[in-house]
Amino acid sequence: MPSLFLHSGCPAPAAYKASPNDPDTLTFEQALADTEHRHEWLEAAQKEIQSLEKLGSWEEVDISEAKSKVIPGTWVFRCKRTPDGKIKKRKARFCCRGDLQEGEFETFAPVVSWTSVRLFLVLSMTLGWVTCNVDFSNAFLQADLKDPVWIHLPQGFRST
Repeated sequence: MPSLFLHSGCPAPAAYKASPNDPDTLTFEQALADTEHRHEWLEAAQKEIQSLEKLGSWEEVDISEAKSKVIPGTWVFRCKRTPDGKIKKRKARFCCRGDLQEGEFETFAPVVSWTSVRLFLVLSMTLGWVTCNVDFSNAFLQADLKDPVWIHLPQGFRST
């Protein structure tokens, strides 16, 4: 089985409450079980893979070449909505299970706290600032890797 070498229908959302059972976020199995929109989910997954390949995110090699643990990846499928709650598009993200890597790694994830987001939204309303949102089409690569990371092929895809 080949591995990869890294170079570098949804119901309305529950309002105002974060939940591990987010109806807009699906697993690979749940997306495929959505027979009404299966084609759209598979199209989103194909678009994600093509984008990662275009960026040169990985090089496909035989699994015997792996010099460390081969970690699995996981798919995250998400319904993206317009401000009025209608589904705008369906997106797929392929994520590596970095929590299963072996060894010492310096990690940094640039994220913002919800308290800061709320503060700036209140300031923007109070001061009449214009706000907007950004939806990145591919946010897989943040920096070059010092050492290679070995991952399995994404679920639903096979070696060429």
